[in-house]
Amino acid sequence: VSNDATGITSGGSDGSVVMHTLDGSITLTGPINVTGNVGNVLLKTSELGEATTANITLNNLITSTKGNVSLDAADGITASATGDITLSAAGKTVDALAVNDIGMADGTVFMTNNGAVRLETTAGSITLGQINAGTTGNVALLATVGTVLDLADSAAVDVFGGGLLVRTTNLGSAANPVETSLTTLAVSVTSTDLFVTESDDVATGTVTVTANRVAINGSSAALGTETQNDIASSGVVVLTTVNGALTIGDGDANGTGVSAPGNILLVTGETGEGGEDDADDLTLNGA
Repeated sequence: VSNDATGITSGGSDGSVVMHTLDGSITLTGPINVTGNVGNVLLKTSELGEATTANITLNNLITSTKGNVSLDAADGITASATGDITLSAAGKTVDALAVNDIGMADGTVFMTNNGAVRLETTAGSITLGQINAGTTGNVALLATVGTVLDLADSAAVDVFGGGLLVRTTNLGSAANPVETSLTTLAVSVTSTDLFVTESDDVATGTVTVTANRVAINGSSAALGTETQNDIASSGVVVLTTVNGALTIGDGDANGTGVSAPGNILLVTGETGEGGEDDADDLTLNGA
């Protein structure tokens, strides 16, 4: 199913929008603009058999002034450069679940007003455009059998938020690390390596993420809380800051803040020497 270029506008006492296919894909050609007092949005695809393609493709924006947004795909989710999601109400969340890959194009932005953003693929990988959860919203990237990679977009920040929780087989690459602007980072990499570049101060520790999932009737309820402690990699760890301090915390109090069988490189940077300060300090509270 595809909406036309004029899109969908919904308001009123509820105003939620639900699009559900029983055996097929959804392509968003026109925008969805929701101003209702509940204002949730759900795009959900199902399939009667594996021969069916049941993707969600965002070629236009989704906005809600008061609600949450959920994407639930029996196959994959793709967001083009014009396929943004913007939530205005404080604390409302974006929740995307797919069986296959979740791919964001260069220029795609999923934005909340300090609400959580949760992307999960059960059998695929995640490619990041930009996720902006404000200054206090936490972000979860869950690709436990696939990778989480950045686009080749020349050091543009991929994830803004309070904390970032990642579970994946590989995070970033040496040539193209995942760029962040966070307070706290917690990552589990189960197969290969971790490469992250942080804009300013960051600490490893505990990150919890609770997102809301929109149901088929347009209501929403909180999912179980995801929790991750510290940094653990099955390969190497390269964690750098561009202009800030790096604090290695110990979220689960087990005496280890960063662990890996391979090399560990922790680097703090400073873009200007403005006198004595702690902008480029490295603090080890867990090792």
